[in-house]
Amino acid sequence: MSDNKPSNPQDSTPEDDDFGLPTGSFQPLAAHDDPKEEEHDADPSAVAPIVIEESEAVAVPEGGGSTEEKTSTGSTRVLVLILLLITGLGAVGYFLGYFGAKDDRPSPVVEEVREDEPVNPEEIDEAGIAVVDQSGADVLDTELKLVEITSKGSSPRYFVVVGSFIDDDLARDYAKKLNQSGLKTYLIHPYGDIDFFRLAVEEHANVTEALTVIEQVQADFEENLWVLKY
Repeated sequence: MSDNKPSNPQDSTPEDDDFGLPTGSFQPLAAHDDPKEEEHDADPSAVAPIVIEESEAVAVPEGGGSTEEKTSTGSTRVLVLILLLITGLGAVGYFLGYFGAKDDRPSPVVEEVREDEPVNPEEIDEAGIAVVDQSGADVLDTELKLVEITSKGSSPRYFVVVGSFIDDDLARDYAKKLNQSGLKTYLIHPYGDIDFFRLAVEEHANVTEALTVIEQVQADFEENLWVLKY
């Protein structure tokens, strides 16, 4: 018989009991339930309700308008201003051109039509020519005026002098009075060594005629009349 003795279980050490495995507690795996059975067994009332979320409108701030709208508004204003400017310039140009051309036109000349006065048959002479009354203020050719003499003629003349004046204005004033009284006057300007203006009322070809006139008209003058050979 063999000398080997059976080993005593009590003689085994703890290391032999766990076979070198780490110590711990182990539980058996639970049996998997059938998903089909779970679906049938589930309470219909336990199904979670479907929640529909409503989207809220997001308000856009007032100052946050789109750039396109701002650009469109600005372009519209610019176009309106340009149209107004063009219209104003056109109106100004039209009025300036119309009234300027109108002012350049020569104004029509309106001639007053004078009706011929009927001629009195008694005033028609034998030749058939009308005779116009030449009395009074209508006769300008016969109006007496002052005759100014500034130089000597080819032959001597004799004047009936009524006065000598150092100033020609005084001589002209006196001559106007004499003309209004019906006398013809002559103003002889200074000559040679004579510095006075001589005012005469008569002109003759010889001294005899001049002296005769002095005798006739001396009473009408306060001054002494005398004859000047010029």
